[in-house]
Amino acid sequence: SENDKQPKTSKEVIAALSNSANSSEYRYFSESAFAWIDDPISEVEKQIDEGFISGQAHFDLNKPLNWAELSGQIRNVRYKAHAWLMMDSLLVADGLVEGNQYLQKAVDIADDWIRQFIISSNPDEFAWYDMAVGQRATKLAYMLRRIIEEDFSVEQIFRFILSSEIHSIELMQVNRIATHSNHGLFQMAGLLSLSRTIPWLNLSDPSFEFVEKTLTSMLSTQFSVEGMHLEHSPDYHLYMVNHLKSFIDSGWLNESKELNSMIEKV
Repeated sequence: SENDKQPKTSKEVIAALSNSANSSEYRYFSESAFAWIDDPISEVEKQIDEGFISGQAHFDLNKPLNWAELSGQIRNVRYKAHAWLMMDSLLVADGLVEGNQYLQKAVDIADDWIRQFIISSNPDEFAWYDMAVGQRATKLAYMLRRIIEEDFSVEQIFRFILSSEIHSIELMQVNRIATHSNHGLFQMAGLLSLSRTIPWLNLSDPSFEFVEKTLTSMLSTQFSVEGMHLEHSPDYHLYMVNHLKSFIDSGWLNESKELNSMIEKV
């Protein structure tokens, strides 16, 4: 750079990002009911001891996943693995306690995924499955801010930055967005998390504009003018109400009056 004040070394870049990170608030965009249970710390400790269990999925939170073994599992298990659903409890707990003991376990699993499927470009049909990308992005955004805050290694931070940039690009591919299903809403949740949690990414502003435009269009087609979900399923409508409420609770859409109005109607 011609500007002598611009950071030149990796450590200087991280220091600059740390100053930027501390200048704005951030939160973990939890997508499961885990965040609403009475005692999330006891629950995550149980999961650390016994594993994360969801349907036929069973994941050990104390070590990276065995991806070769998982490739032989049923589709639902493979999707959950690539969506990093097992991390939800760890990241909710991380936001409630001092230190980084829960964060570290999530980062170990995530960094292994980044090495396998971004750095090494290993093939797996579920690595870039639409809903998995969106759910993974919400976790990735939070972890990147936290590992900068906790002064993790420069190399690890840059792997998370690279991954965040790639996820932002992926979630802005119009032909890859599931606009006619709930998968698209999860994709937009991931992109919203990246754009608002990591405002210093070059793609943050255009990706936020993409979220506003796409989410407005999706709500117009998936819900009636009265705000009822068009699949005509009361249980499913409630499910989507809870998910959309997370968008409002995040505070990231405060300036989007049209979206707030549409979500309020739902």
